[in-house]
Amino acid sequence: MHLVFPIPKDKLLLPFSELKTLLTQYNRQGDIFDAAHQVTALSQNQISLPQNPSEYKNKYDEIEGMFVRRGITNGQDLAIELYEELWKLIQITPLPGVSNQDIIKYFKFELDDDTSIILTPNGNVNSWTLEWSFYIFQQKETINIITRDAGKIVVPDYIVKYIHTAAISFRSQLHEVCLALCSIVMEATLKDKLAPLGYTGEYSQKKIGKKQNPKYLGGLGTALDKARNVEKILTPGHFSLDLDDVIQPVRNNLVHVSKMAFSTPLPKFSSKNPNYTLGDFLEEPYKVFDMLQTVTKCCYQLYSIP
Repeated sequence: MHLVFPIPKDKLLLPFSELKTLLTQYNRQGDIFDAAHQVTALSQNQISLPQNPSEYKNKYDEIEGMFVRRGITNGQDLAIELYEELWKLIQITPLPGVSNQDIIKYFKFELDDDTSIILTPNGNVNSWTLEWSFYIFQQKETINIITRDAGKIVVPDYIVKYIHTAAISFRSQLHEVCLALCSIVMEATLKDKLAPLGYTGEYSQKKIGKKQNPKYLGGLGTALDKARNVEKILTPGHFSLDLDDVIQPVRNNLVHVSKMAFSTPLPKFSSKNPNYTLGDFLEEPYKVFDMLQTVTKCCYQLYSIP
């Protein structure tokens, strides 16, 4: 199962080492070998089951070797599938005295100090969640998005990459860049959801002009209008109306490197300053964080709609 970001080799192997130790304590090493045998069933190099305990070490080495060969054996994908299979086996036959809360911590991979990929079980379905951590005025905040659900893509990889870059920009206090990327994410998401309904970015085939084509999508403003008011697929629960006033000038001006964006009036976002502008908004980390969090959540919700 493909994940959009590569997991560092040492981070990919760490849970395997910890799970080996845990399962050995309960004489359940067989779960690891059963899982490896199962997930490599269609591989040219299927891992066979050990015949006796003297073969365990060699089998462990064989599995770890498979993990680290990203190109030849699609090692990361097989590793993720093995961890999912291990989770299923442990659910079928629980470890005495060990809670799921204790076990799930072994199924978390750190991409860096503040970004993680986490197994998120939901009944019999395994999902993988990408989580970003931030510190705003020394207060920890998190944003997460489910990228894979039951092995299927929920949010397209290119959208996840945009959100990831927006998160990195926010950490670097590049708030205008973060907001610009959020506007791109919103426009791309809305256009993806409107395309199956016949909407297009192309002019009319009869060349009668874009304004005469009711299914023409220009920019973010048009996409917001069609999604909200015509197709009703975007609700205030997904993305509140007041946020339109922030994200549209960002998309229309800031993305095109225009200083006009910073002077956009946003008085409703300040009860004290009637001359409050987008430039003021960008100076407030929590407001920019709220936008990033809202766009990420909205994105997931919309792509989750069949």
